Amino acid sequence: MRSRLALVFVVCLSGFTCDQEMESPPSAHAKLAEPEAAEPAAPEPVEAEPTPPLARTPEGTAIYQDLMALLHLADVYDPAGLLIDFGTASRLKYTIGNWNSGWLGESREGGASVSTFGKTARLYLPVESRRPMQLRFRAKPYATGAIIAYVNGKTVGEARVSKADGFREIVIPIAVDALRVGENSVMLRATRTAPVRGKSRSLAMDWLVLEPKPEEGQELAAPTGVAVQEIDAGARRRAVVLQPGERLDWFIEVPEGGSLAFGAAATSASSTLAVELQSDASALFERLKVKSGWADRQISLDRLAGEIARVRFFNEGEADIALSDARVLRRAGEVVEMKEPARNVVVLLIDTLRASKLQTYYPKTRVKTPAIDEFAAQGALFERAQSPENWTKPAVASVLTSLHPATHKTKQDASRLPRSALMLSEVYKKEGFKTASFIANGYVSNAFGFDQGWDHYTNYIRERRNTNASNVFGEAQTWIEKNKDSRFFVYIQTIDPHVPYDPPDSFLKMYDPEPYSGQVRNRRTHLMLDEAKKNPKKYKFTKRDKERI
Repeated sequence: MRSRLALVFVVCLSGFTCDQEMESPPSAHAKLAEPEAAEPAAPEPVEAEPTPPLARTPEGTAIYQDLMALLHLADVYDPAGLLIDFGTASRLKYTIGNWNSGWLGESREGGASVSTFGKTARLYLPVESRRPMQLRFRAKPYATGAIIAYVNGKTVGEARVSKADGFREIVIPIAVDALRVGENSVMLRATRTAPVRGKSRSLAMDWLVLEPKPEEGQELAAPTGVAVQEIDAGARRRAVVLQPGERLDWFIEVPEGGSLAFGAAATSASSTLAVELQSDASALFERLKVKSGWADRQISLDRLAGEIARVRFFNEGEADIALSDARVLRRAGEVVEMKEPARNVVVLLIDTLRASKLQTYYPKTRVKTPAIDEFAAQGALFERAQSPENWTKPAVASVLTSLHPATHKTKQDASRLPRSALMLSEVYKKEGFKTASFIANGYVSNAFGFDQGWDHYTNYIRERRNTNASNVFGEAQTWIEKNKDSRFFVYIQTIDPHVPYDPPDSFLKMYDPEPYSGQVRNRRTHLMLDEAKKNPKKYKFTKRDKERI
């Protein structure tokens, strides 16, 4: 970055939807390897080297991802199967947040943290191999009736429930023909609901396990889960305890010059920890003999650089293993000093634009964005900036307040940003900046409390004006030219990549130059995509139709 800047210009890319047409978000899980794929040879266990009480970050490296801080993003497998702890942040990755999922939020019931739902609720669960399985969950019914389960659109079974039951374990079998390797869509539908805390609710879910169907007569224990806690193995460390047969999976983007660092200790006798990293192209596998004192290990990830990989820790032994300080490290970057503060600030947020469609984030993309490429080459590129939510209102509320959705609570269709949530516009205005917004998304409107602190506020959808980026940029440029002698903060949000798709012919021909006479038409794409998701499907797209879309 240049050391002297007159302007800080921040570009946010948002892969979430807005209030014009609301598209289903992308898959929550990467597809796991097919079961017949070649497995790496299992090496003999090696001993990790003993280290001091705290695992140090090696000189010349920096923490790229702290996996222990991201425990809620890990897939947790107890000895029986995939465990989902409802009522916690761990639930959100399996329901794609709260976006049209049916889940009504978290609460406490009978000493348990639970998530509740009304008539229906959706889950998206990974399966590694096709075999008869079952959903086993602990839940409290609010009404007497039935819970019906659908997997990938097929009815797989139901369970009768009674309001008088309180918390109980419920089991619904899943036949093998309903499952597929990779991600599976699960819907739970209740036949009855009851009013609870002002909303119609059917069930309070404590935990759920997706597991292989047990042998006849086999009893399954309730899952224990994992949590970060203080563990003393000669010294106290924050760690998670893996029981025999338990494993943790994270999905990471492997950095250049990266390594995986972690500490491990057996909590009684010695045990064996298997560590596996696997991408579509390559794999690493180590088996470590773990003893009673803390020992640290660092594994080079050079073979996986630039790839998406699954990181798996699996307790293969017969004693509990404490896992501490699991981190992905990278080479430390150069610190660049900014000697003078920026005079002005512009935030541009491009709605529904995936980072992977830009050369700066994914060089293989065919999308041409020369202006953004040039700008990124001259500025500071934040490679791991992520939206805290997957739809507009809570995500933009976080961008403009620096608060997590759980704090600002602007998470539902009717939610309003509270006046107590201090927006960037208010901060800059208090410091003497002129403030202006040019917003082409109906959710970021005065109807939902986003009009705080602006000298100039514009919402093109709410005002029924032209939302094209060319018009939004033109008006923003006019305002900036008029106020260029003052310090200013400007927020611009465009929406062109969002459905309904209506690209100018020059851009359409750039990416699809071949003649086309099929059913796809500009500005009808959102309707067609919505109808194509229904059962039965109103539209069936040919290969050529999909290319056109």
